[in-house]
Amino acid sequence: MKKVFLISLFYCCFQSLWAQTYTLEALEKAFLENNLLLLAERYEIDRAEAAIIQERLWSNPSLTIDNVNLWTNSTFEKQPLLIGNFGRNQQFALELEQLIETASKRRKRVKVRESEKLNQELEVEALLLSLRSELRKNYKQLFYTKKQSTILAESIAAYTELKEIYAKQSEKQLIPVASFYRINSELIGLQKEALALKEEEIAYFHQIAVLTQIPNLQLEDVYFSEELPSIFLKSNEEILSLAKEHNLSLRLKKSDISIQENELALAKSNRVPDLNFLLNYERGGNVMQNFVGIGLKMDIPIFNRNTGNIQGARHALQSSQRMYEAERVALEHQIQSLLQKIANLKQVLGGMGKPAKTSVTDLLRKFSNQLNNQQITLLEYLDFTQSYRQSQIDLLDWEEEYMVLLEELDFLMGTGH
Repeated sequence: MKKVFLISLFYCCFQSLWAQTYTLEALEKAFLENNLLLLAERYEIDRAEAAIIQERLWSNPSLTIDNVNLWTNSTFEKQPLLIGNFGRNQQFALELEQLIETASKRRKRVKVRESEKLNQELEVEALLLSLRSELRKNYKQLFYTKKQSTILAESIAAYTELKEIYAKQSEKQLIPVASFYRINSELIGLQKEALALKEEEIAYFHQIAVLTQIPNLQLEDVYFSEELPSIFLKSNEEILSLAKEHNLSLRLKKSDISIQENELALAKSNRVPDLNFLLNYERGGNVMQNFVGIGLKMDIPIFNRNTGNIQGARHALQSSQRMYEAERVALEHQIQSLLQKIANLKQVLGGMGKPAKTSVTDLLRKFSNQLNNQQITLLEYLDFTQSYRQSQIDLLDWEEEYMVLLEELDFLMGTGH
């Protein structure tokens, strides 16, 4: 028996040592390392880099073998032998052609691909900030939901105890049966609220588990301190300035402008025809037996000056510029709206004052004793517990909304805290 006890004690100690809890920082680290959507998106940057490497390459030269005769006739002139006894009756021509792009087309295509790579990097950064913001919001929403569940659990415990007392007294006909049913109805309502909160907890935890991809993560593994850390708010002018500089949506729109500018420059350079340098060798097809010549080939830009593509690129650039302005105006209004909501909530929360140090359990027990001693009526008890519980839950709702709004503001600023 002693041996079994020691083994059980060792097992419990071993389990406690290896049990792992995850703070918000640990969850964010796991998110950066494990999130499959983020990892997949990062491959797009590698693809963009590969496109840049490809655009830097020169076009391959082309080799043409032409005018090879398979037979001869009486007019054929004998040729010197090529290899051994072969070649006396052979005629053929070789042409080597190399494309030379003019007007820095290759360099301009590289710039287009570089701007596309920058755009892809911004998209990955935007995805990272968006998912991390979702992770933080779900973590904080889970925190406040659990605090609400604690309040409801304390109320349920108090009403369960009171229900048992009223059940015994109603059986003895010391109190009306209606009073027992009133307590029982209130208890059922509390249990229904607790079940709804539990479902919210599961939903928030599910999002955290999906975002972090931590194997076998359990709800109990998520660690919360007593209070969430406060976020320092900058002045409205600083917030707007940071958002205009770092907001990812705005930076993506600016990146689109850069891409279209490079596309327009490339379209204009395509007006200039490219050159094809030729090197020819001909055996037995001219007055010279072994003829070597050079040549140059180019399009004559009479009918096609790439006008349509240039106009299309110019319109795309103008569209990107208008989209950037629209995004900037929308961002300013969105931030102003968020700041107003945050200010309103901050004013409400600041006017609430510091909560009393007495715990909810002690307070409920005190009023339960007063009810049992007939110092207050059942209606007074119900009215107090309902109003007190609702005020505490409303306060937590406001705090939760305040923290979520701060996360949204932080995401719009694009800086991360």
